[in-house]
Amino acid sequence: MSSNSTSIVKCVHCNIVINEVLAFIQSKMDVMDEESIIRLCATSFLEKEIDAAKNLLFDSISAIKKTTRKGDGKNQRNLEDIITTLKRVDPEKIPIFVARELHRLPPVTFDHIDATRLLKDIVLMQNEIKILKSDRATVEQLDQLRMDLNNIKQTSIVNNFDYNINRKRGGYRNIDIDISGGELDSGPRPKRKNYFSGKVGNATKDSELNFKAAEKRLPIYITNVHKETSIDDISNYILKKTGEKVNLIKLSIKNENKYNAYKIFVPSYTLRLFLNESMWPKGIVFRLKRSIECVRSFCGKADIITLQETWLLPHDIPLLGTINENYAYFGKSSVDTATGCLKGRPYGGLAILWRKSAFVSVTPVDCSSDRLVACKVVVNQECSVLFFSVYMPVESRDNLVEFTELLSEICAIVDSSGVESVFVLGDFNAHPGGLFFSELTNFCSDQRWVCADTERLGLDAGDYTFISDVHGTCRWLDHCVCTEMGYKIVSNIKIHYNVFWSDHFPVEIECNYNIVRHKKLTADCVPNRIVWGYRTSAQIQRYREICNDALRCIDFPNDFQNCADKYCNNKEHHDSIDRMYDSIIATLQNASIGSCDFVSQSRYNSKKPVSGWNKHVKEAHEQAKTSFKNWVWHGKPSCGQMYEAMCQSRKIFKSRLKWCQDHEEQIKMD
Repeated sequence: MSSNSTSIVKCVHCNIVINEVLAFIQSKMDVMDEESIIRLCATSFLEKEIDAAKNLLFDSISAIKKTTRKGDGKNQRNLEDIITTLKRVDPEKIPIFVARELHRLPPVTFDHIDATRLLKDIVLMQNEIKILKSDRATVEQLDQLRMDLNNIKQTSIVNNFDYNINRKRGGYRNIDIDISGGELDSGPRPKRKNYFSGKVGNATKDSELNFKAAEKRLPIYITNVHKETSIDDISNYILKKTGEKVNLIKLSIKNENKYNAYKIFVPSYTLRLFLNESMWPKGIVFRLKRSIECVRSFCGKADIITLQETWLLPHDIPLLGTINENYAYFGKSSVDTATGCLKGRPYGGLAILWRKSAFVSVTPVDCSSDRLVACKVVVNQECSVLFFSVYMPVESRDNLVEFTELLSEICAIVDSSGVESVFVLGDFNAHPGGLFFSELTNFCSDQRWVCADTERLGLDAGDYTFISDVHGTCRWLDHCVCTEMGYKIVSNIKIHYNVFWSDHFPVEIECNYNIVRHKKLTADCVPNRIVWGYRTSAQIQRYREICNDALRCIDFPNDFQNCADKYCNNKEHHDSIDRMYDSIIATLQNASIGSCDFVSQSRYNSKKPVSGWNKHVKEAHEQAKTSFKNWVWHGKPSCGQMYEAMCQSRKIFKSRLKWCQDHEEQIKMD
């Protein structure tokens, strides 16, 4: 039939209809995206041909109601209706559209293909092929499985294994085997007991016999060794100082440094001698890895101890309670034991220890991530402090999203806790100048928090909290991030370089809990009823009268007459100042409301507006939103141009928003 005709002409037996527009869309609908099809058809077919194709389609399917399109963009909307109808209606009810004039069908070139989508499909296909290759069984595995099945078929299932067992010795036990369900069930297995407890012999060694215990040696790590110092020089020095011959292993350093690092195995009975500072030359750094004993040594000195990388399994968490009987604990394991047999050493794990007698109460705070643990410490009846122990992932661009998500979770927990003094302690894996430290600095700037250790000690002080056993490099990975109120109660920060039981050095934070103040929270958020703008002379006069009458009723506290010290730390004086300040502010607010008619705010404008938004922030916000949508649409890549554009636009938006918030009064006056 002709493409301009609206009457349906088709074969009675084969249900074929001739129309070039519909034939092209029906054939390309499964391999091209809608936007490309619409753009190609709109430029290749006339408007009357598209209208005729739509009429023909809807006449062929009587169950669908046709919508008439008018105005600008008519062709595009008609093509969208055609594609939507072809996708929604059952294919059995749609005729088969064919083309008679094949030269009318537009060619599909590479310019009409979405290259980004094509690349994305290729990546997905590659991943699926990798999964298929990893999950497939080899011919050798199938042959082995076939042999095992044949052996099982030929094996007797009759329990005839007890004839050669001596029942008098207690080695016999009746086993009821149930194979009806396809699984072997031998009943509950008795718990194995330790029939022999380990003890250490103390007999004097006989010189004529060669029966003796093996000598236990422990590793000690030394670093900051001069390049010109050889292994023989170190061995001769130790032999002269201790009389012991030791084995040294030079540690390979990935990056070129001005010093060397070594691992030394020393006898256990000489450990105290080797851990003496006077034993080593000035400037040599040395340490020994023995964790639980050194954690126990900090008990009695600290009220709160946060631990990272405990390497404990879930059933080993109660081991924390054996460190010191005066300390309670809360811990979390990162090892998933439900996956079956574990391979290699454990990993991760966090814990918080606190002295039982130091606080009124301590309550663990629920954290969804296994890289966070937190507890709320009640110092007295009105004041609380929130402590986090955090273990961040290794610094890399692939882990940056997880790093920011953990910071967001910390922020959400703090916002919902109602606590003003917050400390986040642990291994951030954020060395100054690195990617994570830059993100941490931006987070502290946005939330108005402080990285207390770098702020107190200084980035140029040359401090470090980590020494690599492999490379011997020094890095500052452990930090104390706190709120502004938390930073006010910090009196001192120091790093213990004389601790040798880990590749991380402990960071000690001294706090003065006496100046911790309770965060004042209102039960409900009261909308601002003050309407700023022009005031008449009568309204101004009314405002003065209300203020004069109300301010006369505010008493001047006697504490202000007796104390004139601007550095006063008396909590009662601080509370008196707060009460007087709140009374004055309430008076001015009531006078502003009473001097003019109340104008209710719309429920759609309940958020506080940002002064200068349209002039300074709006454009950056739109650009950041567009970049973020593009980044999400491309699969959230962790590097590349799309990722850099998203990060840069987000940084510009945050900086402009923060500038407006910091200069709100200036913008209002301008």
